[in-house]
Amino acid sequence: MTPASALTFVILWLAIEYVIAGPYSVLYAGDNSEIILPGLLRGRFFETLFSSWDRFAGAGSDRESLGFIAPIDVVLFGTLPGWLAYGLRCVTQAGVAVIGAYALARRTFHFSPWTALFCAAAYGLLYQHAMMIDASMDYQVGLVAALSYLLDGKRDPKRWLLFAGALLLSAWTGYFSRLVPFTSAFIVAWFLFVEPRWRWRDWTFILSTALAVVLLRADTIWALAIQAPLSQLSLMRNQATLNEAFHYLLVHPFLEGPVTAACTALFAYGIVVNGVAAPRVRAMLVLLALGATAPFAAVAGQLWSMQVLPWLYGYNFLRFTFIPASMLPFAAGFGIRALAEQFGPAGWRRPGVARLACLAATLVLGYASFERKWIGASEWLTQGTFAQNYQSPQLRDLASRIRDLNLPVRAETVQMYSSYLNAYGIETASAYQPVYQRRYYDFWAKIFEPGMATPAPYRGDKLMLIPDDHRPERRLADLYRMNLLSLANVAFFISRDRLTDETLEPLHEAERPWSLLSTREKIMQNARENFTGRTNLYVYRNKQTIPRIFSVGDLRVFESSEAVLNAMAISTTEELRSTAFVAAQDMPTDLHDTTSFAPLSFHLERYGTDELEISYDAPGKGLIVVTNSFSPYWRCAAGGVNLGPFPADHAFWGIPLDRGTGTVVCLYRPPSLW
Repeated sequence: MTPASALTFVILWLAIEYVIAGPYSVLYAGDNSEIILPGLLRGRFFETLFSSWDRFAGAGSDRESLGFIAPIDVVLFGTLPGWLAYGLRCVTQAGVAVIGAYALARRTFHFSPWTALFCAAAYGLLYQHAMMIDASMDYQVGLVAALSYLLDGKRDPKRWLLFAGALLLSAWTGYFSRLVPFTSAFIVAWFLFVEPRWRWRDWTFILSTALAVVLLRADTIWALAIQAPLSQLSLMRNQATLNEAFHYLLVHPFLEGPVTAACTALFAYGIVVNGVAAPRVRAMLVLLALGATAPFAAVAGQLWSMQVLPWLYGYNFLRFTFIPASMLPFAAGFGIRALAEQFGPAGWRRPGVARLACLAATLVLGYASFERKWIGASEWLTQGTFAQNYQSPQLRDLASRIRDLNLPVRAETVQMYSSYLNAYGIETASAYQPVYQRRYYDFWAKIFEPGMATPAPYRGDKLMLIPDDHRPERRLADLYRMNLLSLANVAFFISRDRLTDETLEPLHEAERPWSLLSTREKIMQNARENFTGRTNLYVYRNKQTIPRIFSVGDLRVFESSEAVLNAMAISTTEELRSTAFVAAQDMPTDLHDTTSFAPLSFHLERYGTDELEISYDAPGKGLIVVTNSFSPYWRCAAGGVNLGPFPADHAFWGIPLDRGTGTVVCLYRPPSLW
């Protein structure tokens, strides 16, 4: 076997479980299938690939601020079947990681082909576990390799083409909070310590590349900057803590997992055998030493920077420790080289540490590889495939039923991640995403109240109906405020167990509740659904749902937003349907003396992603409530007259209308960077 064929084998081995059976291949859970994939798959239901408002999750959010709307991913998932786009992304990540690491090991460290192959396989295994969310770590070595080639041949158009492709692949894919500024820091660290460059022209290219990675996601940075003050991010607890810093110092980049532990041991062995005379060995030691101090610098830096940039509340600066972790596979090459030098005839005749260490290193990589495959087989049986999660006949039927209504309504899941529904084009009131409007986040606190022993100011980034226990039967009203879910236009509920609320009408029932199945039965059910799509579901219609858009006759004004939410929480569905609840500070000046409104008729003419159009006939002054998440960047007007909207029912829109007929046009227009 040649190194080239071995390299191909490594790439195929790393990526095979994602593509071998097409839509029936394994789909790893976590942020992959619960945030990123649903967020990209629902893009097929937008009017344009790059719409600004995402109406499908959490009653609506600024799409760019969600962080995973990278241009290449948007186009890929918007034009190809979802399973194919996902498979291509996974294969591309594995390929770029392995080839990029191999190229750097050969070019920068001058390792032998087989030593470089070990480094490449170790690097590929290091970030295989999370796939799409760790795209930036996979692609960064490809970008550094392409930049290294370009620096030594700036007149070669092929090198420019390779560099441009690597740059766009790094910046325009993946999860924003894993990319910026960590990839830029990796680039600078590489050419400062590992492959030092001293000419100012080279550093012009290096710093420009590091800056370009950030600027190519400038839209996301801008969106986060303007949305953060309106969001829940100040409540987030993702920032680094001293306890976590000590964990990262002692464990994370050096000993967490078999691959990092093996690489650390090999590097240590190389130092024992050959010392630290080689410049790149010393550079690696410096980088790893900096990695030991990075966690504490991250804590201090984030505490300071969050005061200046509020959106950094949702960041975890401890990811800077991924930089030394990314260097470890290359550092391990020095250990492999030392082992090779020991493998002369004399080395084989004496039973030294070298022979055992080489065998152990190979076995560790093999173990890590097979462990990943075993986890993949386990997740295939427990978490399912692309087909099970995104090609369910029951959810497709529900999506079709909703489209036939010709009116926007939402659905909710119980004991399931509601984001899966978004992939079918079904809107949800709940969500699992990094950024919410703060008003809507507080609204959900009231929904959660009945099932909470004590109020919890911090609820993380999951606003979903996920009870703490599993029961074959459950009454939702015991845990959640069903009146507020009805106000949020939740017309359907989907559950794997039976729901017994009297306000819910069964539309489809599973053969048996999921919680009554034995472990063996669950595995068998999942195995079947991996090919047929999820079928073991209960689907209910909410008989008390309130329309997405409705007119009210009464207006109640309260001293504070908290008072508004408290009053709404104890109101009946009928009261919520007929009354707008408004805080005094949110009242438009022209409504200060108005407490009642005339009944009016209206029709939803257009319901787009970034646009809403409503025709109306008002015999007197009227008020329309739209239960989409309030944002000040929505603008409504009729006949050239600005109509707000203003915050009604704390989290939603209120649109005041004067007597007469007309058409209200609402457009989402956040401040543009360009």
